[in-house]
Amino acid sequence: MTVFPSVVSTSLLPMAHLRVISVVVLFLLTASCANDKASPVALEGVSQIEDDEILLIGELSVVPIPSTFSSNETDTLDLFAGERVLLWLDASLYNSVAGHEDLLGLTADWGEMFAYVVPKRNVRLTGLERATVDADDTPNFFALPLPENFAFLVRVDDRVVYIGHLRLYVDQFDQIVSFEVLDESRKVQRELRKRTMDHARFRVSLLAPESNFH
Repeated sequence: MTVFPSVVSTSLLPMAHLRVISVVVLFLLTASCANDKASPVALEGVSQIEDDEILLIGELSVVPIPSTFSSNETDTLDLFAGERVLLWLDASLYNSVAGHEDLLGLTADWGEMFAYVVPKRNVRLTGLERATVDADDTPNFFALPLPENFAFLVRVDDRVVYIGHLRLYVDQFDQIVSFEVLDESRKVQRELRKRTMDHARFRVSLLAPESNFH
């Protein structure tokens, strides 16, 4: 069974400031050796979130587009099958003192909700990487350039922040040619209320092109 790290641990990521916790919700995957997906980190509940943290919830998916208007060669393509996605979040633009600790790398499964506890900061989504493994279970990462940077805003009283479902449209060369951000917050909020004992403050702060915030 191949396991990808849920959090990319490098000198740029101080683990004291980034905890991945488990909220008992449907959208965290149950791994098995049969489907070869990474095991989710055990979650302990929304009540475990500290005052300087938020529970960040979102989703990324890819949709293949045909190479021509009359072609459907990619319509049934299982795009990026067996892969995960690495999200790079950068808080340096919104902090007066930038540093290495402003860079966070989170992994998620394509087409599945993710939930991470992260520092309570405004951040940008600056990059994506496709995560694959070799036959000897060595992880490899390949850049998947975004058409532009995205951002979302966090308030001081936020507890749970939903950033939306970022759907990427990808051509036959595995390049992103378009995108849309879907608001599926009602479904997510129903699951949170059903699966948690406490009613955590929930707010929608959808990803948007960074240029929208200037």
